[in-house]
Amino acid sequence: MEQLTLAATLAERIRDVPRFRQRVHKHPFELAAPEWVDDNALTHTALGAAQFVTGLLTPAAGSSLHGSLAGMRRYSAARVSLKDVETVCHTFGVTLNDVALAAITDSFSHHAAAARQ
Repeated sequence: MEQLTLAATLAERIRDVPRFRQRVHKHPFELAAPEWVDDNALTHTALGAAQFVTGLLTPAAGSSLHGSLAGMRRYSAARVSLKDVETVCHTFGVTLNDVALAAITDSFSHHAAAARQ
């Protein structure tokens, strides 16, 4: 399914679900029961979410990371002690996941820079 077709389908289905385009309105001083009202901002947010999901489900074109799974692939790995990672976490006030994602992001950045040269 093409990206635009998928986005249109998701957007159409989101519009069909009333609670995705409504919010609870509370009356001042609770003089009346809360009620569901239409909210264009929620509809806009839901449509943006549909476009985001569509982008995730559509393969990137023209990327060096996109290709067949067959053939030779190169990769590299690095080992670090958990103690060293914990020191970084404590020093910068971040989590272990933050350190891991930073290392992966740096690796992709270097790969992309090398591919441009």
